[in-house]
Amino acid sequence: MRYLNRYKTSYYFRMRIPRDLQSVVGRCEYKKSLGKISPYKAAIIAQSLAIRLQESFEGIRTNKSMSKLIQKITLSFPDGTKAEIDQDDPEEERKTLETLKGIMDSPGVRKFTESSILLSQLIEQYCAEKIREKCWEERTQSQNEAKFARLLTIVGDLSVHDIDHETARIYKGTLTDAKLAPKTINEYLSIASSMMSWAEQHGYIDKNYFNGLTLKNRRKSKKGKHFTKEQLQKLFNYPAQFKAPYQYWLPLLGIYTGARLEELGQLYLDDIKRVDETWVFEISEGDDKHIKTSASSRVVPIHHHLIQLGILDYKNKLELHKHKRLFLELKKIKNRYTHYASRWFGDFTIRQGVRESKTRGGVFHSFRHTVANVLKQQGFPKEQVAGLLGHESDEGFTFSRYDDTYGIPC
Repeated sequence: MRYLNRYKTSYYFRMRIPRDLQSVVGRCEYKKSLGKISPYKAAIIAQSLAIRLQESFEGIRTNKSMSKLIQKITLSFPDGTKAEIDQDDPEEERKTLETLKGIMDSPGVRKFTESSILLSQLIEQYCAEKIREKCWEERTQSQNEAKFARLLTIVGDLSVHDIDHETARIYKGTLTDAKLAPKTINEYLSIASSMMSWAEQHGYIDKNYFNGLTLKNRRKSKKGKHFTKEQLQKLFNYPAQFKAPYQYWLPLLGIYTGARLEELGQLYLDDIKRVDETWVFEISEGDDKHIKTSASSRVVPIHHHLIQLGILDYKNKLELHKHKRLFLELKKIKNRYTHYASRWFGDFTIRQGVRESKTRGGVFHSFRHTVANVLKQQGFPKEQVAGLLGHESDEGFTFSRYDDTYGIPC
């Protein structure tokens, strides 16, 4: 309901004083704590206060004398409890109580108390469904919950019926004023809009006011950064030994599969299998493994060079010692097995002279771009490359980002 907000377990009434009266009244907002009461009672009081304040504003405009905006009355509810409301005088109190008599059973109040929920409750229900249906990875879940927390901080825990164009504008404006990057602002607005669309579909609201608010990115889309031949030569000029097996194998797996870093770091020994006469990596979701989208589930042939380098021998050795994971030294941190592997690779590229700093040059994901680019230049169909990399074949993404004209011998 409009003007009604809740903070933790208490309700608050807030109403903005019209601009032309702010200098007369001496403030720009009227705020009153309603205490710990039911949504039903809060709705009744809020409607009454709104009516009385509007009458007070008109009275001030016609130069009626007022020492206070509102003085006190007491409301008695059917359950025997009472609530106090500021009021002018006994006659005004009588008029207000007559008005409230009609309000108590009005369809508007009944609709509010029966179907309206608070924004915090909407967020809780929306997130619960997404988690239940496994739409989000744990990392995505924590990121989205942080975004919703910021939404609550900015607009308050108001009834979803009170969310309107102004609410959405305030949220967007606050994000913009915080000088966040356009991409980040759009992420906040998009998840809020997705939730509001869900609320509309479930009958909680009539309109999604967050729809279409995302910023237009005026910057031209940047193509993914691939590794050049010279960078690859430096990268694979390996040192005599590594501190951990993943440091040797992950770059090799990256260039020969095009898989994402986490997809490789979370592999189990059972994910290396033989299909007909071909050894493959099975990239899938299960147990503590996560994939980006349903299209990411796939099998990737193991390149003969990897077999020559001993990837199957390494697997067999681990199996003899009863291990289950391919890179058992990688521990899960922040729901990712490759948290430290990613950091290590960044440092490794600098040591190998591939890039000058962690902010310039290729990253592990550049292997993915390199593989896609090479396959494109060699004439492989877009659908095959999309399947290999774990993209939907109709995404229009895979080849649109790779348009360089060099090849790397396989």
